[in-house]
Amino acid sequence: LSLHSDCDLFFINFIIVPGIMELLIFDYLTKTLVYSSILATFIYLYFSWCYGHWKRRNFPFLKPNFPKGNNPTYLARFPGPHLECRDHYLEIRKRGLKFAGIFSVIHPVLVVVDPVIIKDILVKDFEHFVDRGFYSSENDPLSVSLLSMGGDKWKNSRGKLTNFFTIGKVKMLIPLMVGSAKPMVRSIGECALNNTDINITLLTKRYAAETVGTCFLGIDCNNFGDAEDTFANMVGKFFRDQNFTHLLRVSCTNRFPALSRKVGLKLILSEVSEFFKSAVRDTLKYREEHNYFRPDVLQLLINLKKEMENTSDPITEEQVAAHIFSFFVAGIDTIADLMTFTLYELCRNPDIQERVREEIMDIMKKHKNEFTPECLNDMKYLRQVISETLRIYPGLPSLERECVKDYKINGTNLTIEKGTTVWISIMGIHRDPEYHTDPEKFDPDRFIEDSAKSYSQFYFPFGLGPRMCIGVRFGLTVAQIGLIKILREHRMSLSDETCTPLKLNKQSFLLETLEPLLMRAE
Repeated sequence: LSLHSDCDLFFINFIIVPGIMELLIFDYLTKTLVYSSILATFIYLYFSWCYGHWKRRNFPFLKPNFPKGNNPTYLARFPGPHLECRDHYLEIRKRGLKFAGIFSVIHPVLVVVDPVIIKDILVKDFEHFVDRGFYSSENDPLSVSLLSMGGDKWKNSRGKLTNFFTIGKVKMLIPLMVGSAKPMVRSIGECALNNTDINITLLTKRYAAETVGTCFLGIDCNNFGDAEDTFANMVGKFFRDQNFTHLLRVSCTNRFPALSRKVGLKLILSEVSEFFKSAVRDTLKYREEHNYFRPDVLQLLINLKKEMENTSDPITEEQVAAHIFSFFVAGIDTIADLMTFTLYELCRNPDIQERVREEIMDIMKKHKNEFTPECLNDMKYLRQVISETLRIYPGLPSLERECVKDYKINGTNLTIEKGTTVWISIMGIHRDPEYHTDPEKFDPDRFIEDSAKSYSQFYFPFGLGPRMCIGVRFGLTVAQIGLIKILREHRMSLSDETCTPLKLNKQSFLLETLEPLLMRAE
């Protein structure tokens, strides 16, 4: 009996059980393989159907590649990185087309390259393309700003905020801009004295952050210190955080905005959001408790907030914070990059730099060393230099618009449907040899008054139409004052450590160098 029992146990444990397990595993693997194949087939067929979007509508299009579409290195639905958008522009121009469809993964995007159609979209028929298509959510208060608002909400807010950027208001802020430049010039002077390299990328960002901080928020932002929680660093985290979770959040909020709002997904990092809300909250509290008044943008927002307290659309403290945040986001990097690229080109073209420096000396002497709108306006050659910098390195390398109602493209039988995303490569147009002779050459004389008129149709570094950057006058004034302060004191040159030609950051939302730009001053 014992022998039979042992045999039975052996048979059960080593023959039957393993056999059953093998069958179960085989069955599991077979089902997994079958289901995976079905899922993969479904995904492929779905992608293939999506990739037929432009063909079904008789639009010309660039052939997509599964599964990334026409954007091989980037998954978020933005008009960039800027170099990819420019590459699409070049390919479409090469084919002799005025526009063509592409796919950001599976999201259809229309890239328009014809200047006439671009002007129609941005200006003439603007009511069809009011929205930028940026994500905003009430659960993410700082995302609801002038940058991301659409429709009537944007129109009403822009009407109120435009008053903050008039010639008179900017003139009032000039002394604050001049004061903010002092730490930057002092740092450059110390490097010149010690014969050391200057990280001009870092210094211009700190100057821009300091100026935006004092002009908009009315506080000393301490951007020239070594603290990690400066305004410049916080804006940098918003733009440059390469953490996978953040990149996934950016991709989801822009590709599936409605779903993201339902689940409460936030675009702005909590750390960044709390930093700005706290800064605005503390400043508002201090001014209220001490009855403190300061001629800056925050004060104008406070006044507007009081005016609208008893209306149907009052301004909340969070909305004030959102607008301040948007000014920081839109201002710091564009101002700093403009200054950095201008100085880079002046270093590469010392004859142009000398001409600029001579003009600065003469005009400042003429105006008794006082910074006034008249003084800045008289520096015509410096303004030409800035304009040429913006041609080669536009503040907005590309634009995104969302069609809010069906639009028939002039001269065609094709209709851009409501909800379609449109991309425009400003960088592509600005460097197109058909519109700009020898486009890679830095030539400020393109913008001598008479010559500049012929470029106007092919030059729009901050956009065109009603949705053009609201703070252009402010930003250009800050950059001009910063450049005057530097070039009045120093002659700049490139460090031996600086690689030329410049390598641009292909993954950036903005146009910026891959590595910090190093210079020398004397």
